[in-house]
Amino acid sequence: MLGPLSNKVKLTMEYARKNKQLVIKLRPLIQLLTEQLLPNFVAQNSANYSAIRDMHNLWYLLSLKSQQVFTSKIIHTCID
Repeated sequence: MLGPLSNKVKLTMEYARKNKQLVIKLRPLIQLLTEQLLPNFVAQNSANYSAIRDMHNLWYLLSLKSQQVFTSKIIHTCID
C-alpha cells in the first residue's frame, strides 16, 4: 500500500496547480524518500507490523496534505 501512496504524492507534485516553487525544492527529497529510504525501511521492518502500519499512516497523511497544498483550490498551509 505504500507504493500507490508514494505515486500519489509524486503525481500531485508533478501536476501542481499552486506552490510550484515549493515543488521544485521538495522534489529531490520526495524522490529520495520514495525510491531509496522507504523500500529499505519496509525490507528491514517486514516482520514489525506496527512499524509498517505507522509508516502507512504517515504516508497517507503526507498524500492528503500534498494534495491540499499543491492542487486544492482551498488555501492551506504546508503544516497544519
